[in-house]
Amino acid sequence: MVDLDVKDRKMLYYLSKNGNISHTQLGKLVGMSKNTVSYRIKQLVKEGIITNFSSVINTGALECTSFTMFLKFNKNPYKNKEILDYFKEHPFSIWVVTLSGTFDLYVEFITKNLDHLNNIITEIKEHFGEDLNYYETQLLKETLRVEHLIGDIYKNLELEELKPRKREFKSLKLDELDKKILKIISLNSDKSLIDIAKEAKSSWDVVRYRLKQMENAGIILNYFPEININKLGYAEFVGCLKLHNISPEKMKKLTNVVKNNKHISYAFTSLNVNAILFNCAFKNINELDIFLSSLQEEFKENLVAIDYYLVKEQLKFDLFPTGMLV
Repeated sequence: MVDLDVKDRKMLYYLSKNGNISHTQLGKLVGMSKNTVSYRIKQLVKEGIITNFSSVINTGALECTSFTMFLKFNKNPYKNKEILDYFKEHPFSIWVVTLSGTFDLYVEFITKNLDHLNNIITEIKEHFGEDLNYYETQLLKETLRVEHLIGDIYKNLELEELKPRKREFKSLKLDELDKKILKIISLNSDKSLIDIAKEAKSSWDVVRYRLKQMENAGIILNYFPEININKLGYAEFVGCLKLHNISPEKMKKLTNVVKNNKHISYAFTSLNVNAILFNCAFKNINELDIFLSSLQEEFKENLVAIDYYLVKEQLKFDLFPTGMLV
């Protein structure tokens, strides 16, 4: 476990809000020189705390949404590599993790419409046949919280609040070059304009213009560092709050609890199931239990079940998968 000092924690906060911030500006916010900031970021990468720099792509602006699947197999996925490879290489999977517990895998897919969603699920069932034991699917209805760093890491720090860009977008028709650029920055947003242009087979000034266009249109929402939360002493979990007979007032109260919890990084309500799905991180199981017990106590009349699963390993994180290039 790596123990971060105050300045490192501040840097991670500001980078999580705007990974494209200049080292000069970041230094002013943290109280360090530009060179010291550059050195510290390199150290965080070297220590494996920052694993990559990526981009938030507004799927709504691309007329897409997402859905998730919990999957259980009759075979051990770690002993049957083809299972893991199928989801890692799937053209529309954006997040793939292995789980400890009832399910083996949790996968989030981007989907263009309900027919496309149905085709993805049908292909999975046909591909694995009897090897697929059971699955559960949740279609995103409303995004409640998206954070790239849990608030527990920067709690009790004096910080200048940097508000994330709103998920509002203008109509912008993307061409092949735009999509190539989105693919490149989804895998590594830390690349220089020259390197992006070379990979996209364009010029740096055209790439700069296209990036600005997509940022102004709300297609590119943010740039951020991917953080290995385990290196900081946290365990990551995927949870599901299954609900029934919940009034609009009580639902609003519950969603506010989820939205404001500093241990939750991502949460959404399900369209096809009366449930809230969330990703969270805690230093130990007792902290998680305290949080879930507080939910159970406050919303006991509306909670059918609280399911949670330990994330063992992240296999894929790509917010603009190859299927979107078509």
